Order: sequence, then C-alpha cells, then structure tokens
Amino acid sequence: MDQGSRARRGEAEDSGEEDLSDLDSEGSITPDPFLAEVARISTRPEQPEDMPRPGETLGRFVLRRELGRGGMGVVFAAEDVTLGRDVALKVLPWSGDEGRRRRFLREARSAAALSDPGIATIFDVGEADGWVFIAMELIRGETLRAVLERRPVRGRALPGEEVRRVARAIARALAKAHAAGVVHRDLKPENVMIADDGQVKLLDFGLAKVARAESMPGGLSTTETAEGRILGTPGYMSPEQAKGWPVDARSDVFSFGVLLYELLTGRRPFVGATLVELIIAIDRDEPPSPSSIRSGVERDLERVALRCLRKEAAARYADAGAVLRALDATPAARRWGGLAGIVAAAVGAAAVAGVVAFGLRDLGSSREGASLALTAPPSLAPGPTTPATSLAGAALTAVTDLPVPASVKPEAAAQYREALAAFRNGGGWFVSLHRALELDPSFTAVHVQFALSAFILAKDVERPREHFRRAEAMAHTLSEREKALLNAVEPVVRNQPADWAVAIRRLQRLADRSPGDAQIWFLLGSATANYSDFDKAIGFLEHALQIDPAFARALAAIATYHAYRGRFQEAQAVLDRCIGESPRATLCLQTQLLVRSSLGDCEGAERSARRLLASSVVPAATYPSFANALASRGQPLPTVREALRQGEEALAGLPAPIATDLQQMLLIARIRADLLGGEFEAAESAARGLERAVASSSRQQVVRGGAALLRALALEESGRAAEAGEVALGFLDRRDAWEPAPGAEDSALASDATPPLLLIARRAGLLDRRGVVARREPWLSSWTERLTPVSRSFLWLHGYAGLVEDEADAREALKALPRFEPLPPFRPQTAIDAAVGRTFRLGGQSAEASRWLEGASRSCMALDFPVEHTRTHLWLGQLREETGDREGACAAYGVVLHRWGAARPRSITAEAARGRSRALGCRG
Repeated sequence: MDQGSRARRGEAEDSGEEDLSDLDSEGSITPDPFLAEVARISTRPEQPEDMPRPGETLGRFVLRRELGRGGMGVVFAAEDVTLGRDVALKVLPWSGDEGRRRRFLREARSAAALSDPGIATIFDVGEADGWVFIAMELIRGETLRAVLERRPVRGRALPGEEVRRVARAIARALAKAHAAGVVHRDLKPENVMIADDGQVKLLDFGLAKVARAESMPGGLSTTETAEGRILGTPGYMSPEQAKGWPVDARSDVFSFGVLLYELLTGRRPFVGATLVELIIAIDRDEPPSPSSIRSGVERDLERVALRCLRKEAAARYADAGAVLRALDATPAARRWGGLAGIVAAAVGAAAVAGVVAFGLRDLGSSREGASLALTAPPSLAPGPTTPATSLAGAALTAVTDLPVPASVKPEAAAQYREALAAFRNGGGWFVSLHRALELDPSFTAVHVQFALSAFILAKDVERPREHFRRAEAMAHTLSEREKALLNAVEPVVRNQPADWAVAIRRLQRLADRSPGDAQIWFLLGSATANYSDFDKAIGFLEHALQIDPAFARALAAIATYHAYRGRFQEAQAVLDRCIGESPRATLCLQTQLLVRSSLGDCEGAERSARRLLASSVVPAATYPSFANALASRGQPLPTVREALRQGEEALAGLPAPIATDLQQMLLIARIRADLLGGEFEAAESAARGLERAVASSSRQQVVRGGAALLRALALEESGRAAEAGEVALGFLDRRDAWEPAPGAEDSALASDATPPLLLIARRAGLLDRRGVVARREPWLSSWTERLTPVSRSFLWLHGYAGLVEDEADAREALKALPRFEPLPPFRPQTAIDAAVGRTFRLGGQSAEASRWLEGASRSCMALDFPVEHTRTHLWLGQLREETGDREGACAAYGVVLHRWGAARPRSITAEAARGRSRALGCRG
C-alpha cells in the first residue's frame, strides 16, 4: 500500500477505535476466507436528520443534552420526569434494518438481566414516538479511553496499582455476565467508564450474545445475528471473533487481555496499518511481553494478560470468573486479605476517603513475595477494639468463597451462591434463599442461613426460629461449620428473651477456631452490637474487612454503630466509602437513608431512596421509604400515593413469603398516607381491615399492636376518643395472651405499642393516672429484664417520656432521667423525640424542650409517623408562644392546618392549632 493510503488511514496504533468502515475492499489482500467476509461489511449507517434533539421529550423522558453517538444509537442525558431521576437514554436511529433494531433491544434484555455494581444499570426499555430507547444509569465520569488519552503519549500506561484496581473491577463485572450466560463481544476502553468517585462500570452490551438462553430470565433466545458476520471492534477482537466463528466467554477473555495489555504498556498488543493487516496480526503474531516494553510492570499481571491472549481459546482462562480468581491469587492480593484484593482494600478506600497511603514494589518478581506498607483509614485502623486473633497463616475465606452445599437441583445451588454474594454486597439475600428452597425444599443449608439472620434482624426472630427448627431436624445433612453456626444462633432463637451473652461466647469460640472466616466475624460483630458494646463490635467487623475488604454489609454495620455512638461524620465517611466502592450496595444506601432521615436531611434521604430504587433487587421494599421521603419534603399527597402504587406493582414475581410481608408493609403505608392527608374515616376503615387480616398472627407488637395503634389514632384524631380508648384497651387487655416481641434492643422496644395505647386509653377516660402506672410497672419490669445493655437508655424515652400527659407526669419522668443518662444520640425508626420535647416543656425546661421539638419537627418521618409528626408542630407552636416567638408559632401552626385544616370528618389537633393561630393573629 502506498504512503498516501497509509497517511489517509492513520496508524492503527494511534487511533482511538478502529471502525469496520475503515476497510478498503478494493485493494485488500485476502489470505484467508474470513477476510473476504470482512470485506463485505458495510459502513455504519449515518444518523438521520430527524433524530430527537435536546429539549424535546421522548415519552416520559426530557432530553437534556447529547452525550455521544455510535453505530448502535445516540445517547442523551435525560430526565425521567415520572421518577424524577437522571438517566442516560440511548435512542435507536430510524432504520429499515429490522436486524439492527432487534440487536438494539437484545442489548437491553441482556444487560437488564444482569445485576452487579460494575455493570451499568438498565432501568427501562421501550418505544415512544416511533423511537426505540433504553434508559440506563447515568454515570458521571469519563471513559477509560479518555483516561488513557489524557496521559502523555510516552507514559500512557496506568500506574500498577491503578491497573490492578481497574482490571479487577472489569473482570468482576464481566464474570457476573459470564455466569449469566452473556458474552459482551465488544470489550474495549470506550465501553468502560470511570465514575467521578472512582467506581469502574462496564457499559454497552450492544453486541452481547446470550450464549446459554436457558440461564437468562424469561428464556431469551440466542443471538439474532447469523454466525459469520463480524461484530465488535477489530483491535480488541479474539481470533475466532475476527473470523466470524462462534464465540463464548473465552472471546471476552481475549479482549480483556488486550485491554489489560494496553493498561500495562500504553499500547495494544496487535497493530496493523489496515484492518486486514490488523486482523492478520491478531490471528498470527505473538505480542512482546509487557515488561519488555515498560519497566516496572508487575509480573503477576503480565502473566494474566499473556494467558488471556493465547491464540487457542482452550489455552486461555475459561471465563472472566477464572480471570478474577487469577488476579485475586496474586501475591499482593494474598498478602492483603485474599479474594478481595489489595486495591479494593487500599486504592478504593483512598479514592473515597483520601486516607490510605501505600507503596508497592515489584510484587511478583521476588521469591520472598510482595512488600506492602499500608496505613488504614482512622475509622478502620487497628486499635484497642480490634480482636487479638491474628490472621497470620490463617486460611482467608470471603463470604462468596464459602463452600456451596450439594443440592439435588444445580439451580438451587446457584441461587444459594447468589444469596451469599448478595449478603456480602449488602443486598437483599432473602429472595435468592427463598428461590433456592422453592427449587429444592430439602436444601437444609438454606435454613441455616435464614436462621443466622436472627443475629442481624434482632427485632423479629419468628421466621429465623422456624428455619432453625427445620435445619435442626435435618442436622445430619449439614457440614460441621453449619452445625456450629446453628449451635451459636440457638440461644437467640430458642430463648425468650434471647440469650445474647451465650450466643456471643459461642460465636467467639467459632471465630477463634476459624480466624479467617469473614462471615463468622461479621456475625460476632452484629451480635456484640445488639447486646453490649458498639466499639467492640466495630473491632470485630474491621477484622471481617481485613479478611474481605469488599464486605459491604460489614461497612454498613460499622456506619450504623458509629451513628449509635453519635459519631455521625465517621458514619457518613464509612457509608461514602461503601457506596463509592459498591454503588449498588443496598444496605449501605438504606443505612445512609436512615441516618439522613434521622438528621433531618430529607432531600438527601430522597436521593438515597431514589438510588435504592435503581439498585435494589426488591424495589417494592424501598417504595415506602421513598414515599416517606417525598412526604417529608412536602410533596403533594397524590405523588406520595403514586410511589406506593408503584411499590404494589413491583410485588409481582417475588417469592410468596416476601411478597406477603411487603404487601402488608405497603398497606400500612397507605393507611399512614390517609392519616397524613387528614382522611381519618378512610384510615380507620383500612386499619380495621388490617386488624382482621393479622388476627391470626402471634406477633403482638409489630403486627397486632401496630394495627390497633393506627386505628386508635385515626379515631382519636377525628374526635372519637371513647372508641379509640376501647380499641386501645382491647389490645392491652389481651396483650399478654400473645407471644411478646422476641427482640431485646431499641427497635423492638420502639415497635411496642403499649405506651401510646395506654395514653390513648387515659385520654379517653378509660384509665386514670393510677391505672396507667399500674399497667406500666410490669411492662417496665419486663423490658428492664430483657433489654440489652446498649439499649437500656431507650427505656426512659418510651417508658417515661412516652407516657407523659401532664406536668405531674413530666416531673416524675425527669426525676427518673438520671438513672438512664446519657440519652442515646441516634434514635432511628421512632418518633419519640416529640414526646421527649413535650416532657421537657411540661417540666419547665424550655431550652431542652426546644432542642428536642425542633429536631422532631425537622425529622423526615411525615409518612412513617403522620399523627406524631403533625402533633409535634402543635407542641412546637405552643412552646414558641411561651418563649415569645410569635412568628415561629404561626409557622408551626400553619403546618398543622396545611395538613389537617380540611380533615374529614375533623381534626382535634387542627382545631387546637386554628384556635391558637387566630388568637395570635397569624396570617393565612
């Protein structure tokens, strides 16, 4: 080829992407039949002039700006106005080629079937206004190609530690696709995004092929594209892909090798002045070793890259999962916690918190192994709370490396493996456990994992108890580890109240025997926090993170316990780290939502809820929290109800036990929405139906008591105090015949409806003060015996301040307060702050009253506690009047009137607020 042709084409090595349209079909040499096939590939179609433009709408999406164009479509930044979230909207250009349209839709189906933090989330796929679209996660950042091209030409390779981080993240995401039977077929730097927070995301399954249709949800068909047609980007193709032969996961492994080689050296392993020469090089040439091109290349990474680039597919790694294991098995990864890898522990944390400093030598070049110096973040550094058990010489086992027990159904074993991954990643693992049992009812190990949830969901152990019984009955089928774990959880699920001290001793013995088992240390940390010591629990969880630095659930727990200690900045930092490393770690997002709600950051809570909706495998569980955040920000009630309606639609396809629980949760949220909107008759009617629905339940506090309280509040607020009192007494008189709530910590105490129902009965005149005290004392004694040490201060909040009605009550409560101080700084999932503020007000302590009532009024609990939250503003208005703040009092009364001024049939709180507002001459 003459120099003019070479100049017109440009050097392949310097181009950002080789396009199939570069082919010169007239003068190409054809040494193999497959190159003739290459010659027949047409150029990519031009985008039509009538494509949608920024500012226009496409269905429910408003197009904001164009992000890019490619052979498969135009991508816009857009807003989903229904859900109020930003998306990347890929729009298929008009074309008469039905095959292109099918490939485009197949991209959505392939990618939407995948769920992993390293894969861009597909939210929706459909057609609107004659266009086909995919709405996907909008990632703020830049492509890996852009990252490389920002670097100087002579130093285009990434630093070794960054290569390791990026390569491992890509391999992990690709492994998820391969496990689901999806082959990407277009892996290249342009299809890898580096988000602003450092998260690595794999994009564009536009050329993906479903290699095993039976493994995909809905039984997707195999590729519509006829074998023999070359799809992909030539510089990153495997030899078999370039020849148009059938491909499988090993083709992606080759492409990964090209990409890794480029990251290590700054150049690609195969070059050619023309497309034909490039494809010949891929099929024929052996690339030079990366270390011969750039000094300092880690030898272990070099070995992985060169094995990926073997010509024969059988000589490569079998799939990306095998690549990931090879990366994790390097000396550096083994030195720092095995399978999670050194970078997830250090570089990932540095990207988020900026607090990790480390130095790396040639990690694979010395027989003595790797040299590593690492300074951990202050919140995770070893200290007095760190366990004494050493990891030296221990076999390190991440949760996802636990052995999967045998099952009569391989699909059940796969669901069990998915459950372990979701547990580790902070996702909803119950769905996969239920599906494993549906596939194989005799799968005893699943019951063990359900039983272990009692250590985490301490408020409600009824279901873990049932699974414990089933596992115990089939204990002969369990491994020794599973038997030991079953023995450890036995004191929690078998005793009433739970014997946490014995359970912790058993877990500690297990941890001492298995110092490298991340799940055991996590369970020990959770149990310790529920019972006795948050700081000690954090130490145990940090030990779990040393074993498995990507253990997102452990990070969420650490953040929670920091919050309980009042260390909210540390809690936020840990959550930022967790979400930065695993943006779809739903438990970290849920914890962030909880902390933001408690601190009154309702806008932030809404953002967290929206991210949860986009990330959760069970979005129905998030819609009540999303609706609560909307209500707390003052969104109209129809908007709140629409969120709940979407939650009900999202129940479809869930396992029956989960769907039933969520359906009940959504029903309660709808009743609360009626209460928030002042529709008390509707709320009372629905609550009566809820009472009937749960009549067979033995769970008195969270079910029967909650249903009675909702109905009594609706009756009382609408002026039917006597009926409300009868409902309250109806529950209180029968309460002891039902099994008490098994939990022994603050959330179980907060869910006990006894104190508010006692107050309602008193206000109705069915109990006097002496009668309330007579019923309160045995209740207090029961909780005093049951409450774990870390929860003891919560008893004053609910057992004293929660029962204050007048000055005498307030004086008595304040007299008892010193026995319970200091009061807990973090009080999630309760509206008790308003009662505390009212207690201080009636007790004559205005400054303290103002602090608690102001905080309660700002809390994001408008839907979760609609009556309590609205009454808070009445009490706050009264306090502001007493302290001379007329304008502030008017504002507080205005909130009550806005919500309940037109209540049906009436609102006693609104009538009180209206009277005070008129007396003050408030406007509006």
